[in-house]
Amino acid sequence: MSQKKQQSSKTYDCGILGELNREELILLAKMVLVGNFIIQQDDKQTEIKLLQKIEDKVWNAVRTNQVVGEDWFEKAKLLSKQDITELSEITGRTKNELADSLKDRDEYYLSDTKFNKIVKDYIEPHDEENFWYILTSDLAKRDMAEDKIKKLPDDIYKRFELIDRYENKYHSEFAKYGVKRLKIVK
Repeated sequence: MSQKKQQSSKTYDCGILGELNREELILLAKMVLVGNFIIQQDDKQTEIKLLQKIEDKVWNAVRTNQVVGEDWFEKAKLLSKQDITELSEITGRTKNELADSLKDRDEYYLSDTKFNKIVKDYIEPHDEENFWYILTSDLAKRDMAEDKIKKLPDDIYKRFELIDRYENKYHSEFAKYGVKRLKIVK
């Protein structure tokens, strides 16, 4: 059996998730990173810390089990005095506390190259799609309000039909012209 075939058929024990193969484990790690990235935009500090902890665990499992090559990771750099000062101001911990907690760390992070590729492949298309969805939806709502549509039909199909009619006007416009003909009127 070839080396590549052996590697793709190998599975990793992922606790309650069961056995995952290489492809599934990498995809899980990417999902956690992307989810963490999106959720962090809400700025819920307690969730962010927990999400970061989960993300670190998943990527650490990927690295320590050699699911991907070491080129995926970079060893954490030692922080400069300036970095520690800035981190101290952000976290409220003293510089000495931070320096002690950081000095003997053997941590690895996803390399900038791999991180940027994941952002480009997953997050940028999501942001682009989300932008057009929100813009179209908000303009349709505005138009409905201007047309004095105060109550949507009770029938769910008629409701979606009405909303779709307003949104489709903008879907067509933006598909053909992008934002070229979009004007802000004061």
